[in-house]
Parts: sequence; C-alpha cells; structure tokens
Amino acid sequence: MALSHWRARLAQWSPAARKRVVGSLLALGVIAAIIAGPQAQGGYVNFADKRDCLGVPNFADVVSNFGFLLVGLYGLWHLRRPRPTAFVEAFEISIYRWLFLGVVLTAMGSSYFHWAPHNESLFWDRLPITIVLMTLLCATFAERVEIEFARRWFVPLLVIGPAAALHWRWTVSLGAEDLRFYGLAQYLTLSIVVVLHVFPSRYRAAPWILRGIVIYAIAKVFESYDNEVLWMTAGAISGHTAKHLFAAGGLLCIVMYLTRRQRVAHADIDKNTQ
Repeated sequence: MALSHWRARLAQWSPAARKRVVGSLLALGVIAAIIAGPQAQGGYVNFADKRDCLGVPNFADVVSNFGFLLVGLYGLWHLRRPRPTAFVEAFEISIYRWLFLGVVLTAMGSSYFHWAPHNESLFWDRLPITIVLMTLLCATFAERVEIEFARRWFVPLLVIGPAAALHWRWTVSLGAEDLRFYGLAQYLTLSIVVVLHVFPSRYRAAPWILRGIVIYAIAKVFESYDNEVLWMTAGAISGHTAKHLFAAGGLLCIVMYLTRRQRVAHADIDKNTQ
C-alpha cells in the first residue's frame, strides 16, 4: 500500500519538478568534484593477465571485448525495424541507435587499448564509453522526464561526454592526470539514471535498465580485484576480463528492455512496475 501510494504521488510530479531533480543532482556532483580536487589513477594500464595467444597480446582482455561487439550489433539489428508499441517518439529510436553504435565503438576502442595498454590508447577506450553513457541518460530523460527535455539535451550530451574524456587526456599530457570530469560522466550519469527510475515510466519492462546497472556495478567490483580474481581462479580469468564480460551483460539488459517494453497509457503510468 505504501509503495503504491508513493508511486501515485511521484506520478503527479510535473516535468519541471523532475528537471529540478536532475539539475540538483548535477550541481551536487560538480560541487563534490570541485571539493575533491584532481583525481589520478596511476597504474591502471598494468593489468594482471598479460598472456599472449594465437599471436594476440593480452589475449583474454582483448578477445573479451567481443561481447560488446555482439551486444552492439544485436541492438542495432533489433532497431532496424522498431516495434511501434515500443516507442512513443521516433526520436527515441535515434537515441538508442547512437547508444548501440557507442557500444560497437567501445568494443573496437577497448580492443585497441588492451592490445597495447598505455594512456594514449586508453583514450580510445574511454571516448566511446562516454557516448554510451550520455545516450543512456538522454533516453532516461525521454522516458521519465520529458521528450522535449531529452531532445534539447541530446546534442549537448554528445559533446559533454567526449569532452570529459578529452579533458582527461589533456591533463595526462600535462603530467597532472585528472579523472574528475570523466568520473562525473560515468558515475554521476548512472546515479541520475537510477534516481530518475523512482518516477513512473511510459513503458513496461523498465526494470531491465536497473538490472543492467547492477550487473555493471558487479563488473566494476571485478575490475578492482584484477590480480585477486586471476589468483582465485588459478589463472583461468582475471578480474578485468570478467569486468568486460559482466559489462557486456549489463548492456545486453538494455537490448532485453527494448525487446520487451510496451507503451502504457498515461493514466496507467503510475501503475507501471518499475
């Protein structure tokens, strides 16, 4: 009863109120980044599994990016003939096409990086990731805030995300690495997506997005224990390789969402299971 009560109340929040929520979260994130000061991540390019196979250096970390490629192509293939019941606006289809294009580019950029890990190649790994993140945020705006709000922010977001990666690369070239803005592009973006999921969606099957974010969080845990996972699995798989596989699984949840979602009548939005 209490959950239904809160859903009914949240359904009554106007687009303007939801925009204020987004603006407040953005402001808090930027303020926190300024207070925190420059953030570095030294040693990131030193991965646990350096084994070569079939002439491919760092074989497992390179080949595990194939999962991203499959998910990206699957997403684009699914959108070749979108179901009319799955989209309120044709503009939303464009958002998701950009998202899956970003996934395909992530597969290419990450493979290139892991073939020869260093900061210069790392940029081509991180750049397409920002495209995926920004388009996911924009899609969430369209589904849970307002379609025109998403339309206005689509191009700016596609500039802001890559700009964060470029800022990181620029600070590295100066010898003073600063990951703050790239961190905001990743973690603040996902935080806003999660928070906006308290509001009703115009679609059913919405829980798939949150499932994907949970799986991505698990991927980041594996990433943090790269050497330990390699040791615990007796050399079978490293934490970073597992991170790639779980992250691809998280992105697959977005495809699962699109294959299942259905438009709901405005009057039924507050009844939609989140």
